[in-house]
Amino acid sequence: PEVIHYCAKAAGLSLENLAETTVLVGDSGTDMQTAINAGISSVAVLWGFRPEAASALCPIQVNTAEELLETLLNL
Repeated sequence: PEVIHYCAKAAGLSLENLAETTVLVGDSGTDMQTAINAGISSVAVLWGFRPEAASALCPIQVNTAEELLETLLNL
């Protein structure tokens, strides 16, 4: 989760409440595993690099950018 922690620090976020403030949006199993390792939520987009691997690890999945926006606004 080092990259997540680095990005959070660069954005001025506290690592103590990272799970409440951060969502990783990704298109691969690596992205989803990174979110799991960092203890944050994730959303799998079913387009892109390896969507089948992402969807296998993530219960929240979206098919379009519009669905992604709606999902993020409701998390």
